[in-house]
Amino acid sequence: MSNQSEADYKRVFGAITRMVNDRPIHATVAHFDREKAAVNAFQVTRCFRHTQPKMCVFHVKNCLHNKVVSF
Repeated sequence: MSNQSEADYKRVFGAITRMVNDRPIHATVAHFDREKAAVNAFQVTRCFRHTQPKMCVFHVKNCLHNKVVSF
């Protein structure tokens, strides 16, 4: 799911929440590429409240590089 809206990701994470019957998921870290909308939606999802989102350094640097080059 790339270039989706935060609402799209909230629907996906909401479906996961319903699948686990709103119980917390005990993961320490969740990795994301460069989709800030995904991270934002993840952070407000109840079942992931104890999980720290981390963004992939490669994807973030690549995105920044592409923005600088296109500027």
